[in-house]
Amino acid sequence: LAPNGYLKIPVIDLALGAQVLIVQWGTLSLVGQTAAALKNAAWTVNWPIAFPNAALFFQGAWQTNSLVTGTPGAFKEGMMAVETAAPGKSGGQIFTDWDDNANIAMANGSGGLGITGVTWLAIGY
Repeated sequence: LAPNGYLKIPVIDLALGAQVLIVQWGTLSLVGQTAAALKNAAWTVNWPIAFPNAALFFQGAWQTNSLVTGTPGAFKEGMMAVETAAPGKSGGQIFTDWDDNANIAMANGSGGLGITGVTWLAIGY
């Protein structure tokens, strides 16, 4: 499957009748960003296709290229958060934040290890 895409699934809803459930996924790239850019930041993502009626679910998760045995990892200490909000028919918001104790490794696009982005999943109809 492609890094960004969607899947349409015909379903029967007990209240609405025949509907098409749409599952969409993608990645918000953070390669080249600094750790400071993640502090209390809002990022906009656009769905590959608009939901005809509404978005029902939207969730994000950190993506890293450094989960290899023997490497330090992207999240060394402290606390980091990724949250999603305001899912609409055409996109949503991803919020990132970290406490001042975090020691974060960011992928720089030149082979550096660290956070590469936020992978997201949205479901609607």
